[in-house]
Amino acid sequence: MNILFLSTENPYPPDHGHYIRTYNVLKHVSRHHNVHFLGFIKSKEGFKNVEPIREMCKTADVFIMPDDVSRARLYLSLFLNLFSPLPYIAQKYYRKSMKLKVEEILRKNKIDVVHFDMLHMSRYQTLMSDVPTVLTEHNVESLRIHRLLKNSNSMVFKAFMYLQYFKLKNFEKRACARFDACAAVSDDDMRVLKSMCPGANLVVIPNGVDTDYFAPDDTHAIPDSLVWVGGMNNMYNREAVDFFLEEIFPLILGRIPDVKLTVVGKSPTRRLLHLADGNKNIEVAGYADDVRPYIRKAAVYVAPIKSGGGTKLKVLNALSMAKPVVTTSVGAEGIDVIDGEHLIIADDPIDFADRTVELLRNTQYAASLAEKGRRLMVEKYDWEIIGRKMNRLYEEVVALKSDIQTTRYRFQ
Repeated sequence: MNILFLSTENPYPPDHGHYIRTYNVLKHVSRHHNVHFLGFIKSKEGFKNVEPIREMCKTADVFIMPDDVSRARLYLSLFLNLFSPLPYIAQKYYRKSMKLKVEEILRKNKIDVVHFDMLHMSRYQTLMSDVPTVLTEHNVESLRIHRLLKNSNSMVFKAFMYLQYFKLKNFEKRACARFDACAAVSDDDMRVLKSMCPGANLVVIPNGVDTDYFAPDDTHAIPDSLVWVGGMNNMYNREAVDFFLEEIFPLILGRIPDVKLTVVGKSPTRRLLHLADGNKNIEVAGYADDVRPYIRKAAVYVAPIKSGGGTKLKVLNALSMAKPVVTTSVGAEGIDVIDGEHLIIADDPIDFADRTVELLRNTQYAASLAEKGRRLMVEKYDWEIIGRKMNRLYEEVVALKSDIQTTRYRFQ
């Protein structure tokens, strides 16, 4: 098949967040189909990362959409969006250059299906006529904003985000109804989308993990060591680290004075750097091309995530490396895990601290969790399995569209 794949960004290198899913889906889908990739980059520097995508796809084109605009320009854009019925993300990613390229590819190629990777790109769906379309919802975007609102103390931020939430929920509802199929990444997300849009054709295609890359080895974990992996440029990660340092870590320190937390990820905040300065219990590693050595050396992986949606790839990676994990209900969403068997789920700060200390003290129990978590990743979440599910979805929507068009022709 010929597939047009629309993405918010070029997913290379696949080192964080939705880049990981987008890259791996592209890699597996392009083995079986001709893929025309379109996406955005943040600067001219991004052109150097397009070649790996071109090697996988039949064609790959990107357009510059600067991310580091001035604060004044950003505030102006947000202010002007107040007068639009569209949410900010829908306005931001609809560009004339992209629209013209989409129309060109549709005109010059017999496209069998168009893949929209994230809701942000869904406005381009209006350019399609009889071409089957698939939307991947990495998160239920309106749910993600709603969770962020509940955990915010800023009245100005809440006022703006409440408006965004209502616009986004309406936009998401209408968008899902237009697509031939919408792929959610978890059963929880699918239930939310089903309640918003009962008529939508919804399926679950979960996030995955490269179980060969994120594999355990014979590295011995350092006793009483914890690790967090996630860039501080992401507001949900900042919130998680602040939550851990303010409400959970002091409780662990009170019982294990020599415990050490290593924070891995780009753009560490000034507050985090200040806390770590001269503190033997906190190490800020910053960005790492390869996070595996940090995960392997840690006795326990912590993921105290309070907001966001979808499935947390960081949790899948840790489980795949046979690392005992303590996370929250939000952190475990979308993963077919059993609390106490594959990982530990704790939402209350005291409970989170108690369960973390338990794993640090009871290494036999920690090893049992790690083994079962690894087995689950291999059997159910390897990217090869996820890629096959996406290929089947493409085939099904093409067949469904063909049947509808044939029926329509018969009755004309």
